[in-house]
Amino acid sequence: MPDEKNISGCPATCHRGGPYNRCIRRHQGPAAAAVKEQKILRSLFRVLTYHLVAVRDQAARAARNPEADAIHDARVASRRAATALGILAAGRILRRTEARGIKKTLRKMRRQGGVVRDMDIFLQSLSTAGRPGEARQLERWQHHIMRQRAMAVRLFIKSAVAVCVDARLARSLMQLYRMDAVVLRKALFSGMQWRLDAARKKAKKKLRQAMREQSIAATHQARIAIKSLRYLYELCTEAKIISDRTLLARLRNFQTLAGNLNDCAMTLRRLDELRTSNAPSEPSGDAVVTRLMNVQRSRISRLTKQVRSAVQSVLESSGLKDDLNTLLE
Repeated sequence: MPDEKNISGCPATCHRGGPYNRCIRRHQGPAAAAVKEQKILRSLFRVLTYHLVAVRDQAARAARNPEADAIHDARVASRRAATALGILAAGRILRRTEARGIKKTLRKMRRQGGVVRDMDIFLQSLSTAGRPGEARQLERWQHHIMRQRAMAVRLFIKSAVAVCVDARLARSLMQLYRMDAVVLRKALFSGMQWRLDAARKKAKKKLRQAMREQSIAATHQARIAIKSLRYLYELCTEAKIISDRTLLARLRNFQTLAGNLNDCAMTLRRLDELRTSNAPSEPSGDAVVTRLMNVQRSRISRLTKQVRSAVQSVLESSGLKDDLNTLLE
């Protein structure tokens, strides 16, 4: 079976012995290395600028029409923009304080959107897990939660508008366009390398901690670290720097399972809050809550085993074991 080829057309094993540009020079010569380097630089520049622009567009769309899909797209765009800002800050293209301020605004929108999403998940769990005799009780609870959701949507719209009018995003784009090409090249690739190494190290640490503790809180922290690493790998794939589809598939699988586990824990917590809240309740309300909580506990038990297997598969991935030396120096 022939060796797997990397994007330079050289055998994949060449990346194990040295940096990416050295691999191209060895097999295709200095001229080919310079051309490939410029192509990757242009791709990376285009990807970073796209995500910095897209987050404002998605935030504006979600502010105009705060439906579930629009809020989800705005939250994903904010994570991708935060990834791009992290690269720019690591490469010292942006001041760390300025990048931190922009990411704080993005994080606020993301968290407000997360509150709305949690309520949507909770409403969906109530509507799908109900029995015929519980319809009246569930309907009263749903009306109570819908009023809370309307308040959360207003806060989300306010945070989305803050992202749209944030002038620092436009300044970060202008900073990219004004930089000298040689300086920009060194800054972008060094920033990308630093962010990838840091994200891989943190992800491995959080995954091992989740394996040791086997708790929902530790799994959630590992999911956050994996999410950051996944967005970095996806950005590298968009820019055609590296491509590890096996690792990306395992990261997505773990993220999905850990997200489902976190949703079950959130639903369980909100069901418990219904007992002590001022939500309208029928005489049989406690029995309904107990039954729904038992359903969520059984789901948590099943998902915990699946998450443990997903963590093990991610830790065994060669993309996390090998040193990342496929980037240009």
